[in-house]
Amino acid sequence: MPAITLPPDPRRPLRDRLFDLGVEFPCGGETGCGGCKVRVLAGEVAVTPLMRSVLTEEELAAGWRLGCEAASPGEVTLDVEQWSPVILSDNAPMPVESRPGKGAAIDLGTTTLVAQRVDLATGNVEAVETAINPQARHGADLMSRIRFEMERPGVLRALIHEVLSLMLDRLAPEEGFEEILICGNTAMHHLCCGFDVSPLAAVPFASPNLRSAEVM
Repeated sequence: MPAITLPPDPRRPLRDRLFDLGVEFPCGGETGCGGCKVRVLAGEVAVTPLMRSVLTEEELAAGWRLGCEAASPGEVTLDVEQWSPVILSDNAPMPVESRPGKGAAIDLGTTTLVAQRVDLATGNVEAVETAINPQARHGADLMSRIRFEMERPGVLRALIHEVLSLMLDRLAPEEGFEEILICGNTAMHHLCCGFDVSPLAAVPFASPNLRSAEVM
């Protein structure tokens, strides 16, 4: 990710603005992993005691800070030590059972959400919307999110439903969708549908809700 400049914004913490730009917080902002390191190129970001417990003195002297713990009263330019997610596709042909109307296909990725508007008669993809998964602000890895869900049930579901609704609104044809298909890994499936995630948090890491289901 290239250097980014953030203007002063007293209404929102720096962490939230970094997340909007795609910066991930692997441990959910618990300041324990150092995965959200940013380097200050211009401006001032104060060093906190928590930063000193994670970063070395050499890193701090070089301008590195923790994005989840960073605060700045003025404009700041940062270098972000993360890669930007890339969405790949191969446009491989697939057999289609032709029927009238439009459908939506949604991929619930741990990092990225992808929604497509599909012509159900031909299987052709007519439009695509992508977004950063908003759940990532509470943990980049699935176990962090499962732990968060067990502590604060329903928060992650509400976050992803809000973003998916916006994506579908932008894709929706005038006549609406005939079908909407959502797929994802087991944890993403549970966090979207509101299923109990506690079986995924302990051995044997299995759940009774592992089959496809029609929800509407």
